Amino acid sequence: GERDAATNSRNHLIACDFSGAILRRADLTLAILTHARFLGADLEGANLSRTDLSNVDFTGAIVIGVDFTGADLDGARLGGAIGLDRAVGLDRAVNLDRARR
Repeated sequence: GERDAATNSRNHLIACDFSGAILRRADLTLAILTHARFLGADLEGANLSRTDLSNVDFTGAIVIGVDFTGADLDGARLGGAIGLDRAVGLDRAVNLDRARR
């Protein structure tokens, strides 16, 4: 069944492969996810606020309702993410201008 995921602040999940994972409504606030892969993952409604998403690959990931407020998107691959236009907080993300679209 579907379960809620949560992390404690400053969890280091560097270069983890979450491809195809179902992470709906996951709370990954403050996690360090640099170089992680979310290819085709379902992140609908997840909280990625204040998360380090540097060089993360969201190709094919569902990001509808994902909260990117204060997230560091330096080098993140956002091109091909599904529902990016319905994500929240992108206007308050860090280094959005350095993300790849």
